[in-house]
Amino acid sequence: AALLEKPEVACDILKTLRRNLPLSCSLTCKIRMLSSTEKTRDFMRMCEASGAEAITVHMRRREERPAEPAHWDEIVRLWDAVKVPVIANGDFFTRRQIDEYWKHIKKAIPQPGAEECDEVNRHAGPVAVMVARGALWNPSIFCRTGEPPPFEEVVRKYTQAAVAANATFQNCKWVLSQVMAGGIGVTPPSAFGGVPMKTFNRQVSGARTMGAICELLGVPHQAADWPPKAHMTTFYRDGAGKAAFEAAGGGIEIADAGPNGEGDDEAVAAEPAMDGVGDGGAAKRARLAA
Repeated sequence: AALLEKPEVACDILKTLRRNLPLSCSLTCKIRMLSSTEKTRDFMRMCEASGAEAITVHMRRREERPAEPAHWDEIVRLWDAVKVPVIANGDFFTRRQIDEYWKHIKKAIPQPGAEECDEVNRHAGPVAVMVARGALWNPSIFCRTGEPPPFEEVVRKYTQAAVAANATFQNCKWVLSQVMAGGIGVTPPSAFGGVPMKTFNRQVSGARTMGAICELLGVPHQAADWPPKAHMTTFYRDGAGKAAFEAAGGGIEIADAGPNGEGDDEAVAAEPAMDGVGDGGAAKRARLAA
Protein backbone atom coordinates (compact mmCIF):
# COMPACT_ATOMS: atom_id res chain seq x y z
CA ALA A 1 0.00 0.00 0.00
CA ALA A 2 2.94 2.36 0.58
CA LEU A 3 3.67 2.31 -3.15
CA LEU A 4 0.39 4.11 -3.79
CA GLU A 5 2.19 7.25 -2.67
CA LYS A 6 5.25 6.47 -4.83
CA PRO A 7 3.86 5.82 -8.32
CA GLU A 8 7.27 6.27 -9.95
CA VAL A 9 8.66 3.40 -7.84
CA ALA A 10 5.69 1.17 -8.59
CA CYS A 11 6.08 1.99 -12.28
CA ASP A 12 9.79 1.09 -12.21
CA ILE A 13 9.10 -2.21 -10.42
CA LEU A 14 6.52 -3.26 -13.01
CA LYS A 15 8.71 -2.26 -15.95
CA THR A 16 11.71 -4.10 -14.47
CA LEU A 17 9.66 -7.23 -13.94
CA ARG A 18 8.33 -7.08 -17.49
CA ARG A 19 11.85 -6.69 -18.92
CA ASN A 20 13.22 -9.64 -16.97
CA LEU A 21 10.33 -12.10 -16.97
CA PRO A 22 9.72 -14.36 -19.96
CA LEU A 23 6.81 -13.31 -22.13
CA SER A 24 5.05 -16.56 -21.21
CA CYS A 25 4.82 -15.26 -17.63
CA SER A 26 1.88 -12.89 -17.14
CA LEU A 27 2.51 -9.78 -15.06
CA THR A 28 -0.33 -8.67 -12.80
CA CYS A 29 -0.61 -6.33 -9.82
CA LYS A 30 -2.94 -5.59 -6.91
CA ILE A 31 -3.64 -2.12 -5.56
CA ARG A 32 -5.85 -0.36 -3.03
CA MET A 33 -8.03 2.62 -3.81
CA LEU A 34 -6.51 6.08 -3.48
CA SER A 35 -8.15 9.12 -1.88
CA SER A 36 -10.30 9.82 -4.96
CA THR A 37 -11.77 7.87 -7.85
CA GLU A 38 -9.76 9.82 -10.43
CA LYS A 39 -6.48 9.24 -8.59
CA THR A 40 -7.21 5.52 -8.51
CA ARG A 41 -8.01 5.52 -12.23
CA ASP A 42 -4.75 7.35 -12.96
CA PHE A 43 -2.79 4.82 -10.91
CA MET A 44 -4.45 1.94 -12.77
CA ARG A 45 -3.53 3.53 -16.11
CA MET A 46 0.06 3.84 -14.95
CA CYS A 47 0.11 0.14 -14.00
CA GLU A 48 -1.25 -0.79 -17.41
CA ALA A 49 1.28 1.40 -19.24
CA SER A 50 4.07 -0.19 -17.19
CA GLY A 51 3.21 -3.70 -18.34
CA ALA A 52 0.50 -5.01 -16.00
CA GLU A 53 -1.75 -7.44 -17.89
CA ALA A 54 -4.44 -7.50 -15.20
CA ILE A 55 -5.14 -5.31 -12.18
CA THR A 56 -6.81 -6.35 -8.94
CA VAL A 57 -8.42 -3.54 -6.96
CA HIS A 58 -8.87 -4.04 -3.23
CA MET A 59 -11.95 -1.93 -2.63
CA ARG A 60 -10.62 -0.23 0.49
CA ARG A 61 -8.33 2.75 0.92
CA ARG A 62 -4.94 2.41 2.53
CA GLU A 63 -6.07 3.64 5.95
CA GLU A 64 -9.16 1.40 6.07
CA ARG A 65 -8.92 -1.82 8.06
CA PRO A 66 -10.49 -5.24 7.37
CA ALA A 67 -13.32 -4.58 9.83
CA GLU A 68 -14.52 -1.67 7.69
CA PRO A 69 -16.74 -2.70 4.75
CA ALA A 70 -15.29 -2.72 1.26
CA HIS A 71 -16.66 -0.15 -1.22
CA TRP A 72 -18.26 -2.47 -3.76
CA ASP A 73 -19.86 0.40 -5.68
CA GLU A 74 -16.50 1.99 -6.41
CA ILE A 75 -15.47 -0.75 -8.86
CA VAL A 76 -18.32 0.43 -11.10
CA ARG A 77 -16.44 3.73 -11.52
CA LEU A 78 -13.00 2.13 -11.90
CA TRP A 79 -13.17 -0.89 -14.19
CA ASP A 80 -13.13 1.06 -17.48
CA ALA A 81 -10.05 3.13 -16.62
CA VAL A 82 -7.93 0.51 -18.40
CA LYS A 83 -8.27 -2.02 -21.21
CA VAL A 84 -6.66 -4.90 -19.29
CA PRO A 85 -8.89 -7.12 -17.11
CA VAL A 86 -9.86 -5.71 -13.72
CA ILE A 87 -10.46 -8.01 -10.74
CA ALA A 88 -12.44 -6.99 -7.64
CA ASN A 89 -11.27 -7.82 -4.12
CA GLY A 90 -12.73 -7.18 -0.68
CA ASP A 91 -15.35 -8.81 1.57
CA PHE A 92 -16.01 -12.00 -0.37
CA PHE A 93 -16.51 -14.37 2.55
CA THR A 94 -19.31 -16.65 1.36
CA ARG A 95 -20.63 -18.00 -1.93
CA ARG A 96 -23.81 -16.03 -1.35
CA GLN A 97 -21.86 -12.75 -1.12
CA ILE A 98 -20.08 -13.53 -4.39
CA ASP A 99 -23.38 -14.30 -6.13
CA GLU A 100 -24.96 -11.12 -4.75
CA TYR A 101 -21.97 -9.10 -5.93
CA TRP A 102 -22.34 -10.33 -9.52
CA LYS A 103 -26.05 -9.53 -9.44
CA HIS A 104 -25.16 -6.02 -8.29
CA ILE A 105 -22.58 -5.63 -11.07
CA LYS A 106 -24.99 -6.79 -13.77
CA LYS A 107 -27.54 -4.18 -12.68
CA ALA A 108 -24.98 -1.38 -12.35
CA ILE A 109 -23.03 -2.07 -15.56
CA PRO A 110 -25.11 -2.95 -18.64
CA GLN A 111 -23.44 -5.61 -20.76
CA PRO A 112 -22.77 -4.74 -24.43
CA GLY A 113 -24.93 -6.36 -27.07
CA ALA A 114 -23.46 -8.84 -29.52
CA GLU A 115 -23.10 -6.16 -32.20
CA GLU A 116 -21.06 -3.98 -29.81
CA CYS A 117 -18.57 -6.66 -28.83
CA ASP A 118 -15.19 -7.07 -30.45
CA GLU A 119 -11.98 -8.92 -29.62
CA VAL A 120 -10.92 -6.17 -27.20
CA ASN A 121 -14.24 -5.38 -25.53
CA ARG A 122 -16.20 -8.57 -24.97
CA HIS A 123 -17.14 -7.91 -21.36
CA ALA A 124 -18.22 -4.89 -19.33
CA GLY A 125 -17.21 -4.58 -15.69
CA PRO A 126 -14.73 -6.55 -13.58
CA VAL A 127 -13.92 -9.97 -15.00
CA ALA A 128 -13.45 -11.82 -11.70
CA VAL A 129 -13.26 -11.54 -7.94
CA MET A 130 -10.26 -12.32 -5.77
CA VAL A 131 -11.02 -14.22 -2.57
CA ALA A 132 -8.63 -14.11 0.40
CA ARG A 133 -9.86 -14.68 3.97
CA GLY A 134 -13.08 -16.23 2.71
CA ALA A 135 -11.10 -19.03 1.05
CA LEU A 136 -9.03 -19.63 4.19
CA TRP A 137 -12.10 -19.92 6.38
CA ASN A 138 -14.06 -21.96 3.85
CA PRO A 139 -12.23 -23.48 0.84
CA SER A 140 -15.57 -24.79 -0.48
CA ILE A 141 -16.50 -21.18 -1.30
CA PHE A 142 -15.48 -22.04 -4.88
CA CYS A 143 -18.33 -24.57 -5.26
CA ARG A 144 -20.72 -22.81 -7.62
CA THR A 145 -23.62 -25.25 -7.68
CA GLY A 146 -25.25 -27.73 -5.34
CA GLU A 147 -24.32 -28.46 -1.76
CA PRO A 148 -20.67 -27.93 -0.79
CA PRO A 149 -18.73 -31.06 0.20
CA PRO A 150 -18.65 -32.06 3.89
CA PHE A 151 -16.25 -30.07 6.08
CA GLU A 152 -13.92 -33.01 6.79
CA GLU A 153 -13.66 -33.79 3.07
CA VAL A 154 -12.70 -30.17 2.34
CA VAL A 155 -9.97 -30.27 5.01
CA ARG A 156 -8.53 -33.54 3.73
CA LYS A 157 -8.56 -32.41 0.10
CA TYR A 158 -6.73 -29.22 1.02
CA THR A 159 -4.11 -31.26 2.87
CA GLN A 160 -3.68 -33.57 -0.12
CA ALA A 161 -3.19 -30.53 -2.35
CA ALA A 162 -0.65 -29.03 0.08
CA VAL A 163 1.32 -32.29 0.10
CA ALA A 164 1.27 -32.50 -3.71
CA ALA A 165 2.48 -28.88 -4.02
CA ASN A 166 5.35 -29.46 -1.55
CA ALA A 167 3.94 -26.83 0.79
CA THR A 168 5.79 -26.55 4.08
CA PHE A 169 4.16 -28.25 7.02
CA GLN A 170 4.24 -24.90 8.86
CA ASN A 171 2.14 -23.21 6.18
CA CYS A 172 -0.20 -26.19 5.99
CA LYS A 173 -0.78 -26.01 9.75
CA TRP A 174 -1.49 -22.30 9.57
CA VAL A 175 -4.08 -22.70 6.80
CA LEU A 176 -5.72 -25.60 8.65
CA SER A 177 -5.94 -23.46 11.80
CA GLN A 178 -7.81 -20.79 9.80
CA VAL A 179 -10.19 -23.35 8.29
CA MET A 180 -10.93 -24.90 11.69
CA ALA A 181 -11.43 -21.53 13.39
CA GLY A 182 -13.82 -20.16 10.77
CA GLY A 183 -14.66 -16.47 10.40
CA ILE A 184 -17.25 -14.04 9.06
CA GLY A 185 -20.24 -16.02 7.83
CA VAL A 186 -18.45 -19.34 8.41
CA THR A 187 -19.01 -21.53 11.46
CA PRO A 188 -17.02 -24.80 11.46
CA PRO A 189 -18.44 -27.94 13.07
CA SER A 190 -17.82 -28.55 16.77
CA ALA A 191 -15.78 -31.71 16.19
CA PHE A 192 -13.50 -33.38 13.64
CA GLY A 193 -13.60 -37.16 13.42
CA GLY A 194 -15.39 -37.27 16.77
CA VAL A 195 -12.70 -35.17 18.50
CA PRO A 196 -13.77 -31.75 19.88
CA MET A 197 -12.57 -29.07 17.46
CA LYS A 198 -10.46 -27.16 19.99
CA THR A 199 -8.72 -30.37 21.01
CA PHE A 200 -8.18 -31.42 17.42
CA ASN A 201 -6.84 -27.98 16.47
CA ARG A 202 -4.29 -28.23 19.30
CA GLN A 203 -3.23 -31.65 18.03
CA VAL A 204 -2.67 -30.29 14.52
CA SER A 205 -0.83 -27.28 15.93
CA GLY A 206 1.55 -29.62 17.75
CA ALA A 207 2.47 -31.59 14.61
CA ARG A 208 6.09 -31.12 13.53
CA THR A 209 6.07 -32.87 10.14
CA MET A 210 3.73 -33.14 7.17
CA GLY A 211 3.47 -36.85 7.93
CA ALA A 212 2.18 -36.10 11.41
CA ILE A 213 -0.46 -33.75 10.03
CA CYS A 214 -1.59 -36.35 7.50
CA GLU A 215 -1.79 -39.03 10.17
CA LEU A 216 -4.10 -36.86 12.28
CA LEU A 217 -6.34 -36.19 9.29
CA GLY A 218 -6.32 -39.71 7.91
CA VAL A 219 -4.58 -38.64 4.69
CA PRO A 220 -2.10 -41.12 3.15
CA HIS A 221 1.51 -39.93 3.25
CA GLN A 222 4.82 -41.74 2.82
CA ALA A 223 7.87 -39.65 3.65
CA ALA A 224 10.04 -42.04 1.60
CA ASP A 225 8.19 -40.90 -1.55
CA TRP A 226 9.64 -37.41 -1.21
CA PRO A 227 13.16 -35.90 -1.38
CA PRO A 228 14.97 -35.05 1.88
CA LYS A 229 13.58 -31.98 3.62
CA ALA A 230 10.47 -31.90 1.42
CA HIS A 231 7.59 -29.98 3.03
CA MET A 232 10.09 -28.01 5.18
CA THR A 233 11.20 -24.38 5.05
CA THR A 234 14.81 -25.51 4.50
CA PHE A 235 14.05 -27.48 1.32
CA TYR A 236 15.23 -24.71 -1.04
CA ARG A 237 18.06 -23.57 1.23
CA ASP A 238 20.03 -26.71 1.99
CA GLY A 239 17.74 -29.58 1.03
CA ALA A 240 17.16 -31.39 -2.25
CA GLY A 241 15.60 -28.29 -3.78
CA LYS A 242 18.74 -26.15 -3.40
CA ALA A 243 20.14 -27.11 -6.81
CA ALA A 244 16.81 -26.36 -8.49
CA PHE A 245 16.63 -22.98 -6.75
CA GLU A 246 20.17 -22.06 -7.82
CA ALA A 247 19.60 -23.30 -11.37
CA ALA A 248 16.60 -20.98 -11.60
CA GLY A 249 18.87 -18.05 -10.85
CA GLY A 250 17.76 -17.70 -7.27
CA GLY A 251 19.94 -15.09 -5.65
CA ILE A 252 17.45 -14.48 -2.86
CA GLU A 253 18.60 -15.19 0.65
CA ILE A 254 16.24 -17.47 2.54
CA ALA A 255 15.87 -16.65 6.23
CA ASP A 256 17.30 -19.17 8.64
CA ALA A 257 14.77 -21.54 10.10
CA GLY A 258 14.17 -21.37 13.81
CA PRO A 259 13.99 -24.24 16.27
CA ASN A 260 12.32 -27.37 14.93
CA GLY A 261 12.95 -26.10 11.40
CA GLU A 262 10.29 -23.40 11.62
CA GLY A 263 10.65 -20.00 9.93
CA ASP A 264 8.87 -16.78 10.80
CA ASP A 265 5.21 -16.55 11.72
CA GLU A 266 4.07 -15.16 8.38
CA ALA A 267 2.65 -17.90 6.20
CA VAL A 268 1.45 -18.15 2.65
CA ALA A 269 -1.26 -20.64 1.70
CA ALA A 270 -0.14 -23.34 -0.70
CA GLU A 271 -1.56 -23.12 -4.19
CA PRO A 272 -3.80 -26.19 -4.66
CA ALA A 273 -1.89 -28.10 -7.33
CA MET A 274 -4.31 -31.00 -7.45
CA ASP A 275 -2.81 -32.37 -10.66
CA GLY A 276 0.07 -33.71 -8.57
CA VAL A 277 -2.08 -35.86 -6.28
CA GLY A 278 -1.55 -39.54 -6.90
CA ASP A 279 1.89 -39.28 -8.54
CA GLY A 280 4.24 -42.14 -7.84
CA GLY A 281 7.05 -41.58 -5.35
CA ALA A 282 9.74 -41.62 -8.04
CA ALA A 283 7.90 -39.00 -10.07
CA LYS A 284 7.56 -36.75 -7.04
CA ARG A 285 11.25 -36.97 -6.22
CA ALA A 286 12.27 -36.33 -9.79
CA ARG A 287 9.93 -33.35 -10.17
CA LEU A 288 11.05 -31.63 -6.97
CA ALA A 289 14.75 -32.35 -7.27
CA ALA A 290 15.01 -31.52 -11.00
